[in-house]
Amino acid sequence: TLELLGADSIQVTPRIITALDDSDRFVRWAAIRALGEMGPSVREEALPKLTQMLQDQDGDVRKAAAQAVARLKLK
Repeated sequence: TLELLGADSIQVTPRIITALDDSDRFVRWAAIRALGEMGPSVREEALPKLTQMLQDQDGDVRKAAAQAVARLKLK
């Protein structure tokens, strides 16, 4: 749901970033996708952690992180 809200979910950015440390790979993946859709307003806060997620043990999580980083840098 947060992914669909995009920039409208800005108020919960800190909680989404916290979800990047969740033990469930799907939670990490969903948080990454949500951050990638939020746009430039979260760039400064989210990019450092998203860059770390490029090293996640799960390939789908790494792929989502790469896409989110690219989206945030382009927006």
